[in-house]
Formats: sequence, structure tokens, C-alpha cells
Amino acid sequence: MEERLAKVDLSLRDVVKLDVLLRDAWDIPIMEKVFKERVKGEYPARKTIQTNFAHACGPEGLHVQIDGIAYRGKSGA
Repeated sequence: MEERLAKVDLSLRDVVKLDVLLRDAWDIPIMEKVFKERVKGEYPARKTIQTNFAHACGPEGLHVQIDGIAYRGKSGA
């Protein structure tokens, strides 16, 4: 996510909302630890949901998906 944001001159500090989907809710403490290490400053609004991902890779496949919304205020405002 950091790399994609950087392509449009944004950073994790510009993220205002995150939705985190986890295969296993017991991974929440890991997600929280990484979140605190990576997001500096004010935390965005967020929610975490447990879900089963439907894909061909089975148990070794997708374990987390994060959707975010970043916002840049108007220049000179």
C-alpha cells in the first residue's frame, strides 16, 4: 500500500479509512502490531472483519486483504 500511495505522492499518513479482512480473527494482535509500527501519527478510522476467502489457492492462499481510502486536502486551502 505504501508503494502505491507513493506513486500519487501520498503516504500512510494520508489514509483516512481502512477495512482489514482476515481469514483468522486470532491474527488481530499481529495486525495491530504491524499497524502501530507502520502508521505514524493519527490512526485512520478502521474495521477488521473475519472472512473466508474464496480462491483456488486453498489454505496456503490469501490470509489478509486491506482496503484503504487516502485523502489529500486541496492545495492552498
